[in-house]
Amino acid sequence: MMKALILSTLTFCLLIFISSSAMSQSADNEPVLAEKPNVELRSKIVKMIRYANLTGVPRNQRDATIDFLITNDDQVLVLNVDTFSPYLRDFIKDHLNYKSISVKGVKKLTTYSLDVKFAVKS
Repeated sequence: MMKALILSTLTFCLLIFISSSAMSQSADNEPVLAEKPNVELRSKIVKMIRYANLTGVPRNQRDATIDFLITNDDQVLVLNVDTFSPYLRDFIKDHLNYKSISVKGVKKLTTYSLDVKFAVKS
């Protein structure tokens, strides 16, 4: 009985953590879900980070979630890079942060979330 109570409490806490981490705050302090970038924006972001040197990065550390926005000056502003690899985090920030990008239809100052997986071609 006690184990079930602890397990359900932990599950509830985990669900709260997951749902709150998937949200960002707008200027009005209203929660806003991060948007998925359109195909053109995703393509341009991927091109900017595709040449990562993954030597020494374990296979299980070759994925990341990038939270970013496009400024009014058409620059990428990286808000967060969620990955286990410090090298990958730094590489993504260095190759995206404050770089110019031009995409039609992109919403300025809107948080986007992009999942990326890096693969090594044999």
